[in-house]
Amino acid sequence: MLTAVIVGSLCSGFILLVVGFLIWGVWREKKLKRYAEDNGDPTIGWIVQANENLYKKGTADYPAFVLVSPDNDTANDAEYMVGLAERPARGAWTGPACSMN
Repeated sequence: MLTAVIVGSLCSGFILLVVGFLIWGVWREKKLKRYAEDNGDPTIGWIVQANENLYKKGTADYPAFVLVSPDNDTANDAEYMVGLAERPARGAWTGPACSMN
Protein backbone atom coordinates (compact mmCIF):
# COMPACT_ATOMS: atom_id res chain seq x y z
CA MET A 1 0.00 0.00 0.00
CA LEU A 2 2.76 2.40 0.96
CA THR A 3 4.63 1.59 -2.26
CA ALA A 4 1.56 2.49 -4.35
CA VAL A 5 1.27 5.84 -2.55
CA ILE A 6 4.95 6.61 -3.15
CA VAL A 7 4.79 5.62 -6.83
CA GLY A 8 1.57 7.61 -7.28
CA SER A 9 3.14 10.66 -5.64
CA LEU A 10 6.24 10.38 -7.82
CA CYS A 11 4.13 10.10 -10.98
CA SER A 12 1.98 13.06 -9.96
CA GLY A 13 5.07 15.10 -9.15
CA PHE A 14 6.65 14.22 -12.49
CA ILE A 15 3.48 15.19 -14.39
CA LEU A 16 3.30 18.52 -12.54
CA LEU A 17 6.97 19.13 -13.33
CA VAL A 18 6.43 18.44 -17.06
CA VAL A 19 3.31 20.65 -17.22
CA GLY A 20 5.17 23.42 -15.41
CA PHE A 21 8.09 23.15 -17.82
CA LEU A 22 5.73 23.34 -20.83
CA ILE A 23 3.97 26.41 -19.41
CA TRP A 24 7.36 28.07 -18.75
CA GLY A 25 8.48 27.25 -22.32
CA VAL A 26 5.39 28.86 -23.86
CA TRP A 27 5.77 31.93 -21.64
CA ARG A 28 9.49 32.26 -22.53
CA GLU A 29 8.81 31.88 -26.28
CA LYS A 30 6.20 34.65 -26.16
CA LYS A 31 8.58 36.87 -24.20
CA LEU A 32 11.42 36.32 -26.71
CA LYS A 33 9.08 36.95 -29.65
CA ARG A 34 7.82 40.18 -28.08
CA TYR A 35 11.41 41.31 -27.46
CA ALA A 36 12.39 40.60 -31.09
CA GLU A 37 9.35 42.47 -32.40
CA ASP A 38 10.03 45.48 -30.15
CA ASN A 39 13.83 45.64 -30.57
CA GLY A 40 14.63 43.86 -33.83
CA ASP A 41 15.23 45.37 -37.25
CA PRO A 42 12.60 44.56 -39.86
CA THR A 43 14.05 42.50 -42.68
CA ILE A 44 12.63 41.40 -46.01
CA GLY A 45 13.13 37.71 -46.74
CA TRP A 46 12.35 35.86 -49.96
CA ILE A 47 11.26 32.24 -49.46
CA VAL A 48 13.04 30.10 -52.04
CA GLN A 49 11.99 26.67 -50.83
CA ALA A 50 9.97 25.65 -47.79
CA ASN A 51 8.26 22.73 -46.17
CA GLU A 52 4.58 22.82 -47.19
CA ASN A 53 3.55 22.78 -43.51
CA LEU A 54 5.11 26.23 -43.16
CA TYR A 55 2.10 27.66 -45.00
CA LYS A 56 -0.47 26.01 -42.73
CA LYS A 57 -1.93 27.71 -39.69
CA GLY A 58 -0.16 26.78 -36.49
CA THR A 59 2.76 27.60 -34.23
CA ALA A 60 5.28 24.94 -35.26
CA ASP A 61 8.55 25.81 -36.98
CA TYR A 62 9.48 24.18 -40.27
CA PRO A 63 12.61 24.39 -42.45
CA ALA A 64 12.86 26.89 -45.28
CA PHE A 65 15.54 28.31 -47.56
CA VAL A 66 15.19 32.09 -47.36
CA LEU A 67 17.20 34.82 -49.09
CA VAL A 68 17.82 37.88 -46.96
CA SER A 69 19.63 41.06 -47.95
CA PRO A 70 20.64 43.72 -45.43
CA ASP A 71 20.49 46.27 -48.27
CA ASN A 72 16.92 47.62 -48.60
CA ASP A 73 17.37 48.48 -52.27
CA THR A 74 18.42 44.93 -53.11
CA ALA A 75 15.80 43.33 -50.86
CA ASN A 76 13.04 45.36 -52.54
CA ASP A 77 14.26 44.61 -56.07
CA ALA A 78 11.90 41.73 -56.96
CA GLU A 79 13.50 40.94 -60.31
CA TYR A 80 16.99 40.65 -58.80
CA MET A 81 15.86 38.60 -55.80
CA VAL A 82 13.76 36.22 -57.92
CA GLY A 83 16.75 35.71 -60.24
CA LEU A 84 18.95 35.05 -57.24
CA ALA A 85 16.39 32.63 -55.79
CA GLU A 86 16.38 30.64 -59.03
CA ARG A 87 20.14 30.04 -58.92
CA PRO A 88 20.10 27.02 -56.54
CA ALA A 89 17.64 25.21 -58.82
CA ARG A 90 20.09 25.64 -61.72
CA GLY A 91 23.05 24.54 -59.57
CA ALA A 92 24.63 27.96 -59.94
CA TRP A 93 25.84 28.41 -56.36
CA THR A 94 29.61 28.26 -55.99
CA GLY A 95 31.99 28.59 -53.11
CA PRO A 96 32.90 26.70 -49.97
CA ALA A 97 29.67 27.60 -48.10
CA CYS A 98 27.69 25.66 -50.70
CA SER A 99 30.02 22.71 -51.03
CA MET A 100 28.57 19.34 -50.11
CA ASN A 101 32.03 17.77 -49.57
